[in-house]
Amino acid sequence: MSDIISNLISSFLAFFFNIVSFVLSYLPNMPESSSITTAINTVGGYISSLYSFIPYIITTILSILAFDIAFETGYFLFKIIYWVIRRIPTQS
Repeated sequence: MSDIISNLISSFLAFFFNIVSFVLSYLPNMPESSSITTAINTVGGYISSLYSFIPYIITTILSILAFDIAFETGYFLFKIIYWVIRRIPTQS
């Protein structure tokens, strides 16, 4: 059964790839002029200047994630404790 599914998926992907290749074959070729090379080098310079900020960005994202996990864990523990207290029978 898994061979049939694998063959169907492979056939579908091959068919999809052929359709995309057929459509792309009608697009005009991109000229390789010096302006494109200059644009690529300029973008590379912009991206390389961001590399110094990546540790700060990752640290910020991780700290926000850690704060969220701590807050949600605390709130969940509060709800559990409140539920347990409500389940304890009281004498009236």
